Amino acid sequence: MNKRIQRMLRNTGPLECDFRFDRSANPPGRTREKGGAVVHPLLLACLLVSLGASPCAAQSSWQRIYGGPDDDYAYSVRRTGDGNYIVGGGTSSYGHGQSDFYLLKITSTGETLWTRTYGGDSSEYVPCVRQTADNGFVMVGTTNSFGPPRSNAWLVKADANGDTQWTRTYGGSSWDYGETVRQTFDGGYIIAGSTWSWGAGRTDAWLVKTDAAGDTQWTRVYGGSEYEGFWDILQTSDSGYVCSGFTNTYGHGGPDVWLVKTNASGDTQWTRTIGGSDFDEGYSIGQTADGGYIVLGATISFGAGFYDFYLIRTDAQGETLWTRTYGGDNDDEGFGVQQTRDGGFILVGQTRTFGLGNFDAWLIKTDASGDSLWAHTFGDTAADWCNSVEQTPDDGYIIAGQDGSIQWPFSQVYVVKTDVNGHIGIGESHDSRPARPVVQVLPNPFVAHTALRGHTRERVAVLDASGRQVGDFDADRIGDGLAPGVYFLRLTDGGAPAVPVVKLRE
Repeated sequence: MNKRIQRMLRNTGPLECDFRFDRSANPPGRTREKGGAVVHPLLLACLLVSLGASPCAAQSSWQRIYGGPDDDYAYSVRRTGDGNYIVGGGTSSYGHGQSDFYLLKITSTGETLWTRTYGGDSSEYVPCVRQTADNGFVMVGTTNSFGPPRSNAWLVKADANGDTQWTRTYGGSSWDYGETVRQTFDGGYIIAGSTWSWGAGRTDAWLVKTDAAGDTQWTRVYGGSEYEGFWDILQTSDSGYVCSGFTNTYGHGGPDVWLVKTNASGDTQWTRTIGGSDFDEGYSIGQTADGGYIVLGATISFGAGFYDFYLIRTDAQGETLWTRTYGGDNDDEGFGVQQTRDGGFILVGQTRTFGLGNFDAWLIKTDASGDSLWAHTFGDTAADWCNSVEQTPDDGYIIAGQDGSIQWPFSQVYVVKTDVNGHIGIGESHDSRPARPVVQVLPNPFVAHTALRGHTRERVAVLDASGRQVGDFDADRIGDGLAPGVYFLRLTDGGAPAVPVVKLRE
């Protein structure tokens, strides 16, 4: 699930869907090459030799699929102190409930070291994992299993082996979400997200500062009468914080990119809104070598298409130095950004304009001015995207997200390691093939019924979460009689990819 879908669901209010899947105890994580075949290491080595590639070259770039028979996905990937990687996301294949936190430790070549799940009888998801100073891990997300009766932010601290040390919930009587966490200079944690429980508006941006044991030291809310939220946070050299997110109360339109700088106690020092008259959000923020900030998100206000990557460079006071957009005439969104050692930037997200499928993961390298040096897509004919990127010590890149090709309509964790030029070698995808037809569903989520725009004379098959067809409708009125839940819409002539929709109630 990408960030725009998350926000769409949250700003609609509570979504009550009851999905239960049969699942066994969590087995060791499965590792597969893209395409689903299990590759024996000896066979892979022979193949590389036969193609004239050295084993060392093979280790510099690869792609892997991880997960089980239901939905599994990754929101973040980080290099660990021992030279391996930690991948954090969610799973419906393993664990205790409808969906659980999913943590995978993998080697530098993508082999699984261990997997862990965290959660209760209901649903949890984890958008952020980071390594801590003691070589353990901290995860933040949302739980429906623990705490007050509605969604709460959930912080999980694990040791170096992924075993739980403690957990904490944060929130009030309504719906509250943790989106990102950082360990602070004092050994505690700062959580950023959004809250329905407190504040002036429908949702407000929310910070929670804890000590090293996860106990709350202070909380703050930020916003006006409409929707606000934070997606990412950094601690600054003055022990304060800078956050990126969105605001519907302030700025030029709704929503706008929103930057908020606070002191060490969470008191606002300055705010900035950036955007145009339509949709603009800042999903990821990084600090640049000159003390300024780089923000990546999505825009409809500017660019070539519907959604475009939106890259914003600011000075240390949040004043805009330049902006850039990347994309084509379809739907393209950026989720992760980092400044690279050469002073440029690496961006990752999803594209529907380029690549082979419904969506593909899209990796873009720019120079210090934001001008594109190269771009590559990863994925095949199903929906693929990546949410997180880091530069690796060999100047390549590691990205993580989800892949929908192995057992549609379910997704799998998807991790790609590239070389310095963004290549993965044998079997990589190319961006020369045009995107498949666009299918726009409005409204989505919906209450009584919805429609496929531009396909009013066609028939639409409705599939449930298991892929079983449960309905057949005219495209201009879909959903009458369906129970609330998540479905997939597919034109019966097969002329466009399936689209996920959410029915809230009759």
